[in-house]
This record gives sequence, structure tokens and C-alpha cells, in this order.
Amino acid sequence: MKMTLVTKFRNRLLGLYALVAIATSIHAHAAPAVTEHGPYGEVGQAPNNTNAFVTGLHPVGIGDVLELPSTTRSIVSGRLKTEWGEGAEGILNDGLALNAAGAINYFENGSQLEFQLGAKIDMAQIDFFMYADWKRTSAWLDVHTSTDGGANWNLLHEVRQAESNDPPSVDRQYNVHSLTDPTGILASGINAIRFTFLGDGMGDNESGYVEIDVYGVEAPFVITEINYSPDDDMVTLTWTSRPGATYGVFMSTDLTDWSADLDDNVSADDDGETTTRTFDVLSDETELFFRVEEN
Repeated sequence: MKMTLVTKFRNRLLGLYALVAIATSIHAHAAPAVTEHGPYGEVGQAPNNTNAFVTGLHPVGIGDVLELPSTTRSIVSGRLKTEWGEGAEGILNDGLALNAAGAINYFENGSQLEFQLGAKIDMAQIDFFMYADWKRTSAWLDVHTSTDGGANWNLLHEVRQAESNDPPSVDRQYNVHSLTDPTGILASGINAIRFTFLGDGMGDNESGYVEIDVYGVEAPFVITEINYSPDDDMVTLTWTSRPGATYGVFMSTDLTDWSADLDDNVSADDDGETTTRTFDVLSDETELFFRVEEN
């Protein structure tokens, strides 16, 4: 879906009058809700149990903040092992929910895995992808969040989701548990998240996962700032953006003719949250309109 922003300024006697729309929403917070999906069956067996089928139902990793280059992870307590050996905790946030062949992760009960996000976000959803090894695909863990990089932690939710599928899953089946909130926002302004694994998933002393994804609330697409320099007829626009996205910036005098292409391939700034560019807008017109489109 192509998104478009339009804003304008009037240039009168070197004065600048900028119109910027600001949207504010207030939510009454309600308790997070855990939903359950599956089971899907063992990969390689009919009918609808391939990796493509699972990821098609649940878009694994797309928009996952745990995959951003600015995110770091660490096991602060306990121990992690894979089905074939120790380590490799990166599998949990690589964007792929795969079968158990070398991809399943076992956490000793009580183990804690922390992610530093690098920037504050509003969190919308967490997905836990399970792959039953002992005929269990339940999710028992505590989720904590922090707004100060882990100096202080707040309990977001105690996930106590016992398997309730009918029929119940058998050995080597997929399941997915999602943590969401009726308001659309699980937690605001967080920059760190911690998972404490409590078991009841893959045996008496361990929990088993193949993927954990965390999604931020998508920022509104708006032009947040306009600055005009009358000395050289330059205008600087700032708009909200997404990491890796590109944008086209266009100018019009009448909201009809947008042939003035200022730049049709602006890459989002490195931080990804906002993008700022300066353009030459030499014109005798007293009113100009600017449009930003996501390519």
C-alpha cells in the first residue's frame, strides 16, 4: 500500500506559516490477552504443515524489532542448548520458524534472555513459536519490559498458556502463542525486554522454542517538521519513516500538478524513525504544497 503525506507553506514577506497535522490517541489500558494458534503438524507430513504454511498463517519475523541491527541479546542467567549442542541463541530471533532439525532451543527452567532494543518503541505484539518435542506446545514464561535499558524492570505479563487444542498436538508439531492487547499497545516507550522461561513446554526441566518475535506499533506516517530558509529558498522536511524504506518527495503549486519531482528515491535515515531532507524550492509562488510518498 502506497502512503502519501501532503503539507504546505505560505511564503509571505519571508514569513513561514506551516500546517502540520498531529494526531493524539489515548487508550484505556486493559490486560494483555494470549491467543493460541495450531497445532499444524510435523513438517514434511501432509496436509498443511510445511514451513511455508506456518509462516504464511503467521508472518514470521516481518517487522520483528529483535532482528534490527541495533538490537543486542544476552543470556543473563541459566543455560540454553540446541537439539544438537550448546549456544546458538540467535535462532530465536532470526525471523524463521523452522522444524526441529537443529533449530529447536531448550532453556533450563528459570533462564533469562534479555534484548536491548537500542531505541524506545511502543510494543504491539509478541509471538512465541513452539515445536513440540514431548507432546507439549504450551508456553509458560514471564515477560518483563524496561524503559531505562534494564536498570528497572516491570512485569508485563505472566504467560500461562496450557495447550488447549482439540485434538491436542502430538510429538513434533508446531504451535504459536501470541501476546496482544485490546488497545493495540502492550507497553509504551520500552527499550529492553526480558523473557524468563518457566518450563512445562519440553520436559520436566526445560522449555523449548524455535522463534520469538516482537513487533512495535507502526508509527503514523506524518510530516512532523517544516523549516524554510528565505535566504536561499531551501525547505527542510522531516517525516516519520521505516528502516530500509525509500520515499518520493514532490512539489505542487495547486495540488493537481505534481510533476515537480524533488527526489523520488530518498532512503530512510539510519535510525529509521524519522527522515530529514533539504530541497531547493526556488519559486515566485506564495503557496507551495509538498507530498511525500513511500515507494
